[in-house]
Amino acid sequence: IEERRELLQECLRVVAGSPPPLCTAEPLLRFLSPEAGEHGILEEIGFNGSNQNQMAMDYCLEGDPSHSNGPAESVRLIVEEPLSGGALEQLQIQHGRCSGCGTRVRGTAWPFGMKPQPHLCEYTKKLYCTRCHTNLRIVIPWKVLQSWDFKPGKVSNVAHEYLSSIFDQPILCVSAINPHLYLKVQSLRKLREQRIHLHKRFLQLSGTKWEEQLLRQLGAKSYLVENTEFWSLKDLVDISSGAFSTLPASLEQVATTLQQTVWDFTVNNFK
Repeated sequence: IEERRELLQECLRVVAGSPPPLCTAEPLLRFLSPEAGEHGILEEIGFNGSNQNQMAMDYCLEGDPSHSNGPAESVRLIVEEPLSGGALEQLQIQHGRCSGCGTRVRGTAWPFGMKPQPHLCEYTKKLYCTRCHTNLRIVIPWKVLQSWDFKPGKVSNVAHEYLSSIFDQPILCVSAINPHLYLKVQSLRKLREQRIHLHKRFLQLSGTKWEEQLLRQLGAKSYLVENTEFWSLKDLVDISSGAFSTLPASLEQVATTLQQTVWDFTVNNFK
């Protein structure tokens, strides 16, 4: 009975969201959905007997790229795999709409093939229409932090834009998110030990003009001595390249600059 009801619900959504004459055939709709009240299938899909034309209009607008049923989605940093119960469950959570623009999307379970299958974003685990998800690929932070997995995943366009914008920003605190990663990845652990050593020397300059001078010299690399725990996704990708990694050489350059600054500071104090 439940399977039959689900099939009827799918058919009714298609019919109610179709252009006339299907969407205006209220007798057909009522015949397929004998239930009434708050538990009726028609009520669940938003049909009330007087909004056939509006539902048809919504159907037509969904094909218009300029149409949006909701505000633009904002994406945040995700460091653990989002919970997901599968495409069908996620589609229900999203009320059958694209997580990006809000237009109606339908999966392979929908009859008649009236809508292309929604695309899953491997970063957010949400579903998107084919306009908001064009199969762009990028390294996914939570996969790196949890499994040291650098295989690019297919993500929504907005997620791709966001992840590209934070790629070189040192905002990933490995020790807070997954400290076991230092035990698992020897090269990462060694670089962290180097940073701890550099940070201790850097603290000797704390509150002096030499500290400001050093930070100006290091520029975008200053975080390598200011703290010991934050890394950028670019750093982690670089470390994963093994012998081709450029971060060890960068740390050596930072160490040389720091050593010279500490020496100048020490000499100046003895004058």
